[in-house]
Amino acid sequence: MDREQYDKLAWLEDRSWWFRLKREIVFDWLDRELIRSGVLGDPTIVDLGCGAGGTLTRLPFAATAIGLEYDNEEVQEAQRRGVRCLVRGNAGTLPFRSGSCDAILMLDVLEHLADDRSALSEAHRALSRDGFLLATVPAHPFLWSPHDEAFHHERRYRRPELTGKLLDAGFHLSRLSYAFATAFPLACLIRPAKRLLARAGIADDRADDFRLLPVQLENLAYAVTHWEAVWLRERALPFGLSLAVVARKVPLAEIDRERSPPADSGAMTAG
Repeated sequence: MDREQYDKLAWLEDRSWWFRLKREIVFDWLDRELIRSGVLGDPTIVDLGCGAGGTLTRLPFAATAIGLEYDNEEVQEAQRRGVRCLVRGNAGTLPFRSGSCDAILMLDVLEHLADDRSALSEAHRALSRDGFLLATVPAHPFLWSPHDEAFHHERRYRRPELTGKLLDAGFHLSRLSYAFATAFPLACLIRPAKRLLARAGIADDRADDFRLLPVQLENLAYAVTHWEAVWLRERALPFGLSLAVVARKVPLAEIDRERSPPADSGAMTAG
């Protein structure tokens, strides 16, 4: 991304309803999946493409939180914001030992990578046997617009494309849902129109959609969309601007079977 876009995201993630909702969904899924994994105490959580550290500095539970970021200025900004453990690197060649991570976050990262398959394979390698990947990506190629151009996206994902690449990397899908359903109908109207206007030279062909509203409207937008976070605690959404997925290294059912006590073959019978 351009320096301007990095700075804008760092500023917005402290203020925008979009980032507030996204964090609530991610933190709820992350907490639930760690519990399901049986991870106790101090899980190792790696945020790939951590940016200015807005996710790691707000983790609602204790963890060994590691941020990986390619942009040096973002690394410095994340340090200023209080991220203690930072690594400069890229998602295609992770500087982590195989099996060393309990959870890996890739929050709106994969769409920036020309080789997203290598990044998924590396995440699979670095995860522990009980570990999982939690990722979000922009959905629906038909919504491609100047917003995607502004943030140097390589693609927007179709659901079968995302699931296929995860399966090819060796993952087993645990949860998959669309998100940001409330904003989806409006985006279906606005983004194709913006794309056409940009092609006609009437509008900026690299104008992103992120705008900070007055505080009262930001709070209202969050209140209107908060139902999604509640819904996604137990269910999935059938449409939305983004896809959210939890992909495990080993199927959860297999992990659960290994934790179950062995059957008592010498059980007593009444006589």
